[in-house]
Amino acid sequence: MGAVADAIREGVVGCWPSVPLPPHTCEAVFDREAELVWNDPWTFNIGSLSYTLEGRWVVSCAPVYGMGTVEYRETCGRIRSKIGRIGRALGLDGMSEVEKAEAVHGYVASSLVWDDSRPDQHDLRCLLAGRGVCDGLAKCAAAILAEHGVECLVVTGRLNSSDPGPGHAWNLVRVGGRYYHLDSKFSVSEDARTHYYCLVDDRTMAKQRTWSSPVPCMSMSQNYYYRRGHVASGRPSLARLLHSWPSDTRVEVLMDFKFDAGDVYRTVYEAEREGADLPSGEMYIYRNVLVIERERPLHVVLNGSGPCARSLGCGSS
Repeated sequence: MGAVADAIREGVVGCWPSVPLPPHTCEAVFDREAELVWNDPWTFNIGSLSYTLEGRWVVSCAPVYGMGTVEYRETCGRIRSKIGRIGRALGLDGMSEVEKAEAVHGYVASSLVWDDSRPDQHDLRCLLAGRGVCDGLAKCAAAILAEHGVECLVVTGRLNSSDPGPGHAWNLVRVGGRYYHLDSKFSVSEDARTHYYCLVDDRTMAKQRTWSSPVPCMSMSQNYYYRRGHVASGRPSLARLLHSWPSDTRVEVLMDFKFDAGDVYRTVYEAEREGADLPSGEMYIYRNVLVIERERPLHVVLNGSGPCARSLGCGSS
């Protein structure tokens, strides 16, 4: 954060009635730093902010709080206690930065439920309820990681599904001195569970999102799939990965090439026929990720002499 944002956050978290600010005249910079405060996980007690000017200078702001000081501090205490329990359950204290980011991504994706019916759906209090929307879930991830020594911001933007697309929020995480995107909400769906948006670069995010990022994300070196070598650049490399896959473990491979779903499933079928020991659960493609689950019986749908998707109806049938 900049000096203005730092000052506002300190005052809001401290429940000050008035917050002195470094004198500032640039409205664009001021608005951007104020947005950082709104995206901070711990400023959920803000109802609104009003500003005091002396001539051209903004010199202070007066927060209007949505809850009393005692209630806010008690709520913060319960949230910190919950974060502590989550950290102990995940074993975060013994992990590296990248391992912490992966673990928190998995926790938020699997344990917090999308729910847009709650009054606290947009803020950190949704961690107590276990339910919220994208910005609430992003603030939960940011708070958990920050409490365990990993710098994490909340970034807001839009999905590219329409013009203008719906608003969305996710995280920027600093791992190994570089920033990466982390989007727990869109790595999963009702039918799929992946790490597709776990520590990715701007190029990957720009395929489906627009945003104004405070920092560039140019690396994929700590990405979930690249770090493990679970990336296929074509059908031959996908086949090699499947043949070498550890026995009885869930398959999750990022396909970094243009593909036809039927050809991907055909590659899996051929690998199994040639002796690859792959799990027998349902198979599907979510975004650019091939997944073969360990659980649930195998159901292969045949299309003439070639294979198609298992269960979820991916590909033709």
